[in-house]
Amino acid sequence: MCNLLKPQTIMVEKTLNAIQEPLALASGALPDWCEQLTSKCPFLIPFETRQLYFTCTAFGRSRPSTTVRRDDPGDFRVGRLKHERVKVPRGETMMEWAESVMHIHADQKSVLEFQGEEGTGLGPTLEFYALVMSLLCLSQVDLGGGLKPPGYYVQRSCGLFPAPFPQDSEELERITKLFYFLGIFLAKCIQDNRLVDLPISQPFFKLLCMGDIKSNMSKLLYQSRSSPQGNDPERPHLQPFLLLSEMVSMENAEEYVELMFDFCMHTGIQKQMEAFREGFNRVFPMEKLSSFSHKEVQMILCGNQSPSWTADDIINYTEPKLGYTRDSPGFLRFVRVLCGMSSDERKAFLQFTTGCSTLPPGGLANLHPRLTIVRKVDATDSSYPSVNTCVHYLKLPEYSSEDIMRERLLAATMEKGFHLN
Repeated sequence: MCNLLKPQTIMVEKTLNAIQEPLALASGALPDWCEQLTSKCPFLIPFETRQLYFTCTAFGRSRPSTTVRRDDPGDFRVGRLKHERVKVPRGETMMEWAESVMHIHADQKSVLEFQGEEGTGLGPTLEFYALVMSLLCLSQVDLGGGLKPPGYYVQRSCGLFPAPFPQDSEELERITKLFYFLGIFLAKCIQDNRLVDLPISQPFFKLLCMGDIKSNMSKLLYQSRSSPQGNDPERPHLQPFLLLSEMVSMENAEEYVELMFDFCMHTGIQKQMEAFREGFNRVFPMEKLSSFSHKEVQMILCGNQSPSWTADDIINYTEPKLGYTRDSPGFLRFVRVLCGMSSDERKAFLQFTTGCSTLPPGGLANLHPRLTIVRKVDATDSSYPSVNTCVHYLKLPEYSSEDIMRERLLAATMEKGFHLN
């Protein structure tokens, strides 16, 4: 067994050595076998190594040195990345501003701020990405073009997938513009390492990494056919979909299934996906994602969308300081409050403290910088926690009970804005 594993270990070491050469990265002179190995034989290389290679090679020559040498500021010689500072307003026009920002800054790294607010840096930038993600799920920018009541959020039990649409429809121009924007947005999230809690379906992730989505659909079709009602061509939900002027019957059911599959997976989404790819490729080539499985792409883009932790995780992977220690009563109350949170409350807490409602792969252990909890001075039970999301810094009053801490903490997570720097 050791002899079988040794060649794989050597390949990993050689790949790491290759991408740690700044001159080779800056000049684009990495050996061809690196690309072939990571894209054609990804099963031979661990996810972490493939992700590092992807980060160093997918985004052009201006970013690699800052990725490999970021722990040694004295080694920056080439590829200094330019940051653009952009101010955007909150409110009804935010989606229009988001589209402009993504169009203009598709090939640059942007630092976002909100007009009229003092906050700057990573916190407002993550808040911007989170707000755009929420707007993408609203009916006003419904990618499927359907009519929904005001304030309706698009939700699907299996996740979001491009809604099939007649390719000669007048609405298609508006929809393709949204998919073009979505392509830039998701590519920027990957490029700038911004996690987004967007409920995208597994088949859509397979399209991102050039996977085969037919296997997923075949399972759904099989389940539908094997159900007691699946063999009944007179089912009400089949009637809106006719074969021209024909009703669905036992004789044409197979043809109906084939045409519906083609409409949902190809002809009905062709222009939407072309627009999405065009937008995505403005940031970096979509083919670069072929080194990952669809589940790995989901982790890179969305992180852990059902954040969970234990008391040991909080104690081991957070930093109590300036008035709190791992044994202090106030910090232990905080640990118990976090462990008692529901899934939605955990998402809200992460959004409040880190600017993102999900955790990176590996959970709290891989959250950088670590969440720091300090005692808020001159605070009483009526005071509320405050945060610095840029450095994951939570200022927590030492409340007299867990109930008060939970109430104040959850109330603080509902507040928006960066009015205190």
